[in-house]
Amino acid sequence: GVATLTLDAEILANTRDDAADLRIFDAAGSEVPYNLRVLIGERDAESYEALEISRSVEGDVAEITLDIGENPGEHNQVQVDTQGSSFRRQVAVFGSDDAEQWTPLMERGLILRLTGNGKTASVDRVPYPSSEHRYVRITVARDQQADPEPPVIESAAVERATVVPGEEQ
Repeated sequence: GVATLTLDAEILANTRDDAADLRIFDAAGSEVPYNLRVLIGERDAESYEALEISRSVEGDVAEITLDIGENPGEHNQVQVDTQGSSFRRQVAVFGSDDAEQWTPLMERGLILRLTGNGKTASVDRVPYPSSEHRYVRITVARDQQADPEPPVIESAAVERATVVPGEEQ
């Protein structure tokens, strides 16, 4: 018969890009032939209108605090744009209902931009578990190897990201 398996992130992270090293075995230990189908979902992100209420730099860390208004609904990622062409920076995201008491939403996020051979690759979004906090604080630490000074946050946005599951064609 036909069986369907869903491969989790850990398996995919330890498999070659073409999955040529992936093997499936039956209960008797015999290798079973398989047909690999990749279902890629569509990502969508809706930005909240946010008011910047503070911005600062302390030591090696730049910080921005945003107010997305009363009863904002769920949000689960931030988009952060910083100056520079080649960096790997740690990002932390905090949420608050009163701009006084802060709860960590993501303490070890990462943004990066790599430039070489006329091409640029970048990651500027940091996901975190769904939150309904009104205030969002984002900190960006200096890349110890690439940044001579603390980073400059050019812009930041709070978003609600969704993924529509892929469908077999």
